[in-house]
Amino acid sequence: MLQISHAQMAALEAQQKRKNAQALAQQYRERYAPIFCHYSDAQLAHWVLRQYDYLQSLGIHTQPAVNQLMALFAVFGEQFERCEQNDWALDILASPNHDDDGKVFLLEHAINQRY
Repeated sequence: MLQISHAQMAALEAQQKRKNAQALAQQYRERYAPIFCHYSDAQLAHWVLRQYDYLQSLGIHTQPAVNQLMALFAVFGEQFERCEQNDWALDILASPNHDDDGKVFLLEHAINQRY
């Protein structure tokens, strides 16, 4: 029987994560060309990986929510929610009272009200 160690599984997951980041980076390069025009492919893939890691640290894991939030980060700036005038956004993202989809809904609604 074939057994995969935890280290091997982690390596496979990391490889898949990098592959997904490269694919998503290519989509962002096309969709947000003016924003990412000065990023190399490697820099943009790294940006995507940072957003994945950051959202996971906030407990946001579902792919649709991750994709929507990354799109918001692309438009409003990486870690825009950490700016003093946008601390309301961090409150939404870090809230334990809402699931991933609820956080996205609340954040998009709040952005539409403010901008």
